[in-house]
Amino acid sequence: MKKLIIMLMALACITACTNDDDSQPDRTYGGKEEGRAVELKDTTLTFYVFADTAVVNIGHDDGWWIEEMAADDGTTVRPTDEEKRLMAEGGAYEAQCRWAGVKRAGGSMEVTVSDSDRGERTCRLTLATADTTATITIVQKDMPAGGWSDNIGLSTREVTLNGAGDEVKVETEGKTWSIWAIEVDGEDLYIQYYDQSENRQMYRTGNFCGKYGWLNVRVENWTMYISADKNDGAERTFEIRVGAGDYYDSVSGKQLNG
Repeated sequence: MKKLIIMLMALACITACTNDDDSQPDRTYGGKEEGRAVELKDTTLTFYVFADTAVVNIGHDDGWWIEEMAADDGTTVRPTDEEKRLMAEGGAYEAQCRWAGVKRAGGSMEVTVSDSDRGERTCRLTLATADTTATITIVQKDMPAGGWSDNIGLSTREVTLNGAGDEVKVETEGKTWSIWAIEVDGEDLYIQYYDQSENRQMYRTGNFCGKYGWLNVRVENWTMYISADKNDGAERTFEIRVGAGDYYDSVSGKQLNG
């Protein structure tokens, strides 16, 4: 889903001081005269667990540039002086800082986020002019915790598979829940949002079937069966996230070495 964010970044005219004898020249950047500057204001873009895009309209093609992108894990991306000079003249720029990306073109920027790994995360995008800076805080939240009481009734929230990957069963009390994400070894391999198969209708049918990496997940009449390929390496992990209305829960598991 593409979002359109119109930022209130007002344009301010810069007038040179004059007297009867002389006048000061306009400020220059990279050899280019600039008669006006962009007044930048801080703002926040909020996304949720799925990959998404927001378009930020600055309202002016030149006179500003991207100074830095800094993710909360310490990763930092900084344009070179030449790249900043080109942006100040209206040029394009594109960068990726871990899970957040930015593409500058003319007077707007396209900000993107990838599917969330887990939990809330932030990335700070600093914009600059010759004499001002502003920060766009990119926040990606996890799926909301939900306000309803437990209407799924998992028989267990933790399972352990043996090295051979023999099937285990997780029973439930509810009849309207569905699987909305499956994470295997820290990577989301199934997201209901993008699923166009019959599995997406699980909340009505009570059935689901899929293989995600080495993990097999099957649901028949609201009972979940979990199995795996034989594990000849190190212990590995998975998480099956489920939801019904405004209630969310999960089955976390691991597979032992075979």
